[in-house]
Amino acid sequence: MVLRLDEEVSLAKLLARAAECTGNATRRLFAEDGQEIQSIQDVRNVYVKTLASGSKKAKPSIENPAMSIDLELVSTDGSNFKWKWGSNHAHYKFGDLLIRPLWRTLAGSRAARSVVHPPQPQTLPTTGNLKDCLPDLWIQCFPLVEKYGPLVKLRIFDDVVYVVADPEIVDIVNQIPDKRLPREVFGCPALAGQGVFIADGQRWEFARQTFQAQLTPEAIDKLVPIFAMRGMKLKEKISTTTETVDIFNWIERTTMDTICDVGFGHDLQCMESEDMPELLPLFEEVLEVSISTSLYGAFDVLGTQRRWFKSQLGKLTGMLDEIIEACREGKSTGSSNSLLHALIAAKCPLTGRSFTQSELQDQLLTMLVAGHKTTTLLLTWALYHIGRSPQVEKKLHTELRQVFQGDDREPTGEDLRRLKYLDMIVRETLRLSAPVQVAQRGLTQPVECGKYTLLPGGHSGRGNSWVAIHIMGISMSKKYWGDNSKDFIPERFEPAKMRDFHPFQFIPFGGGRRLCIGNLFAITQAKTVICILLRRFYVRCSLDKPVKIDPKDIATPLPADRGGGVWMNFTSREYDEPAAADLAAGVGELHEDAFDAAAATHPAESFLSRRSRLASVSSSGPRPALLVLWGGEFGTTLSAAQDLVAAAKQREFPVELKSLDEVQPAALLAGDFKTETGEVPIVLVLVATYNGHPPPNAANFLKELAEVPAAEEGSRNLSFAVLGVGNSNWVSTFVKSARDVEKLMIRAGANRLLPLEAADKNDVFERQLRTWRKAVFAQFASSPEELVKESEGQSHVEALPELLSLEPCPGATGATSLQANFTERLGYATCSVSINEELCLQSDASSPSVRQIVIERPHGCSYACGDHLEVRPRNAEARVLRCCHHLGVQSDALVIVKGVKDEELPAGPVAVGEILSYYVDLSALPSQETLASLLPHVANASEAAKMKLLTLTKEDSEYDRWSKAHLSILDVFEEYASLKVTLSRFVEVAPKMQSRLYSIASSPMSRGKNVELCCRVATYTALPPNGQETIREGLCSSMLAAATSVICKIKEAPHMRLPADPTKPIACVCGGTGVAPFLGFLQEREVCRKKGMQTGLVHLYFGCRNDSDFLHKALLQRWHEEGLCSLKVSLSRPTDGSSKEYVYHALRRNSAEILRLLDDGDAAGYFYICGSASTLAKDVTNVLVDMLSDKGDASTGFTKLTDLQEKGRVIFDVWG
Repeated sequence: MVLRLDEEVSLAKLLARAAECTGNATRRLFAEDGQEIQSIQDVRNVYVKTLASGSKKAKPSIENPAMSIDLELVSTDGSNFKWKWGSNHAHYKFGDLLIRPLWRTLAGSRAARSVVHPPQPQTLPTTGNLKDCLPDLWIQCFPLVEKYGPLVKLRIFDDVVYVVADPEIVDIVNQIPDKRLPREVFGCPALAGQGVFIADGQRWEFARQTFQAQLTPEAIDKLVPIFAMRGMKLKEKISTTTETVDIFNWIERTTMDTICDVGFGHDLQCMESEDMPELLPLFEEVLEVSISTSLYGAFDVLGTQRRWFKSQLGKLTGMLDEIIEACREGKSTGSSNSLLHALIAAKCPLTGRSFTQSELQDQLLTMLVAGHKTTTLLLTWALYHIGRSPQVEKKLHTELRQVFQGDDREPTGEDLRRLKYLDMIVRETLRLSAPVQVAQRGLTQPVECGKYTLLPGGHSGRGNSWVAIHIMGISMSKKYWGDNSKDFIPERFEPAKMRDFHPFQFIPFGGGRRLCIGNLFAITQAKTVICILLRRFYVRCSLDKPVKIDPKDIATPLPADRGGGVWMNFTSREYDEPAAADLAAGVGELHEDAFDAAAATHPAESFLSRRSRLASVSSSGPRPALLVLWGGEFGTTLSAAQDLVAAAKQREFPVELKSLDEVQPAALLAGDFKTETGEVPIVLVLVATYNGHPPPNAANFLKELAEVPAAEEGSRNLSFAVLGVGNSNWVSTFVKSARDVEKLMIRAGANRLLPLEAADKNDVFERQLRTWRKAVFAQFASSPEELVKESEGQSHVEALPELLSLEPCPGATGATSLQANFTERLGYATCSVSINEELCLQSDASSPSVRQIVIERPHGCSYACGDHLEVRPRNAEARVLRCCHHLGVQSDALVIVKGVKDEELPAGPVAVGEILSYYVDLSALPSQETLASLLPHVANASEAAKMKLLTLTKEDSEYDRWSKAHLSILDVFEEYASLKVTLSRFVEVAPKMQSRLYSIASSPMSRGKNVELCCRVATYTALPPNGQETIREGLCSSMLAAATSVICKIKEAPHMRLPADPTKPIACVCGGTGVAPFLGFLQEREVCRKKGMQTGLVHLYFGCRNDSDFLHKALLQRWHEEGLCSLKVSLSRPTDGSSKEYVYHALRRNSAEILRLLDDGDAAGYFYICGSASTLAKDVTNVLVDMLSDKGDASTGFTKLTDLQEKGRVIFDVWG
């Protein structure tokens, strides 16, 4: 808007002029500092204030002021612009405009000429660099970037384009808060300008929030059956022909049917139609012109192309209007719960308005681009790359067999998440063939990128400036992807390698706040269809019909009607695999299990220089001294550390094992800690995390490490590597202690040997441990041959070393009792059980057994509400005798322990029955290392060959399938009848007994000298060697159900405490026996209330199946009636015909109550969750993130939740 400084204009006329310039009704005008414009004098004041400012941005001088000024009009759309421009910008309404003098931010002044511009080809006076951009800017980006570098400036008439092809610069550009996209290019309006891709302000936030609610991972899971149904139709279509298929054509039809069904509620029936319905080719025409206008629109002097575009766009929007009206009137031919239904019903939370008709049209156009075009290209190119890579296809089919077990069923969301290699294939496809070649960002402020400055305002302040993020250029960059960057290698996306990626190295769907909201939709549909096709067909590309690329869109194949197509052969897997063709160049070499950890850390080093660096860490000798530090509680981490020490000793490393708290970090970092050989050791840390906190034997180490002064990384003479042991179900605290150790060690100046790795007990834990061990030992290889051996490893796991010896002592007297060892040396006590009763109504065989168990409190021990009881299990006597029979020993025979030091296994003499009762877990599944150790003791050759298959380390191994039968170490004796192993070897390699934790379900104020448990008897189905499925019970829970005494001790849970202020309200969320700690909370508050103290309300969200397992129903209802708690029960299997409900439904229904509790106001309180980490905790976490999200931005919700956890106001007490 142009305004003369000497003219007198009323506010009404000023608003009218602004409305004319923007095409929208204008309510109010605001200056750049957030102050409202009330008159023309306020505009003059803005001008004077800007001239007087010390800004270095381009502007007229005070000596030569402008007679008129250009005012940029920025639509706020009612958005809260506080995050962009400060706290003065949080009060806009729909229709408000922000004005600022263009010369403050645009180019064309002396100040602009003083900056350093990015490299630019030679320009022509009028057209600028137009010649360098023909025939297509996106194609020309490749030679331009190769010639001028990763940042190139281009001028096209009065517009300026900055081509960016480096993640570092993308990171800088992405931090610009105001990144508006152009609404019009050479007179042609941007396609879907009001859609969620291009819209700004409140319009964008409203649309994105609406879409986000419909495209959550849970919602996408519900769409998988629809994706599968469409994929099955494609499979049937392919099955009807034995000839070469143009898969691009059929995928285009499949995805069009899908998005019209899911997105519009309209069944277009493309797959059933011989000719393509008119909507698709018309959309393709309009999209093609919209893309090409960015260059060729400049030559449309007579406006012919603009008129044609608007005419075709009018036809397309007319068709969309019919679809919208059919949806409004309930006449949809497709899904009755489509995205369009949600858009029509949506109300903006800020303004209360609905989407206008034109906005709905643009949202549908956006869905056609994102849901049809993107998915079509992703799926087509994925099949194309698989068809050119038989080894990739084999590996994928192996994974499909593993997940689906030969079943032809439709895939589910859970199936897709288990297909890790398919995920790598999809990512590599997106890298090589990104559906979006370039992401655009409008520039409204100068941006400094190193020595260069990007200026807004186009050429000399007369046009627009925008950044073109060259996604395909970044994806092909040899700097980030290596010399084979153009090869198809899915293994690039192995999790360990992805951790080293730059955040903007892989951005096929854009990044930041503008990240494509439909990316999960496209990826999930593609994975679903690939699952269906690859389980039925071998896929091969047709070499006599090579793929041709559309010259106007380098991401798109030329269609068959223009001489192109993507022609492929699909052969049923009922026949032999077709021979691998002599494929053209461009198919990458596949690397299976290749691992060079040294190159990952120091990519430029040769083998000899790397060896020298590592050898210099130690003072002498080919093998440096190792110090293995561990931190854990229940034996898992210790066992992993002991295995690492044993493997190191086999390789002749001098090695010591200590707990973390046995070492002082300051001495370690200063080089004062020396091993027995007098060397400064290389430190290998294995540490677990306990409910977000370090384990007790690592807490002091972390505390002292945090106090060590900071130093430059690598400045200390200490190298280290860290392995985190954990369970990924604990999303927010997964391997937190390990992350803290690594971060603090680097901060203190230590040299990181390997990036942090995690061994996930919710995944292939043993395999991850082995991989990390291989990576560690590969660092110290003394020759290239040894490096290859350590990196590739053996095809079978290694047997555990033989160290333990149990020697008989027939004449010995005074045997040591393991029970006495626990109580006298390990802090346990033998406590009597006074009450052991069933809590559930046993209505049928499927009813769970839940016991109320009251136990004498361990003598001399106190406890608080929320603490745990650590119980030491014991194998049933029948199992012990069965094991003695297989081993050929007597249970009362006495032995002496030699060869190892284990505090849980005293030297003796000790009875064999005691060892088999308390030290070995006879119910546990044996690991591959256990089987490898038993293998030499199998006499029968066929049985030995069968067991050897179970020790293979490959993916989709026999062990993976065998372990699903949930067998125990005793079942191994029965499956392998010729197995004859000594007692010593069996005890050494068998699974070790682990203590179990149970939440205490009482308060010391109420129970006095007793503790109460609420224990469910665990059951699982096993398939033993006889083939008869059996229901088995959990070791510890079944023992407790019949116990009259228990070996136990109090385990403090300092995170799980009632607020110090008893008046604070709390919310407690639980399911089943997760109610246990909250029974203690309620007991304590009841006692406080009886003493006359005021107590805050306890909001108890309790989930159970039905009345049969409504635990402590009468007690909880009494507390509810007395006002001690507000009880909200959710029944997942109601017997009265009512609809089922889970606790997260109740939380959503009471979101206002929860948000008040989590706020910092007068009603602030605490939020507790107790239950399964994989189900309840995960669902509740998702609900909390949604509640805390800022207008649908899940990242802000997750940040707020993490902050609340760190403050101790959201507390998780969950199990795996």
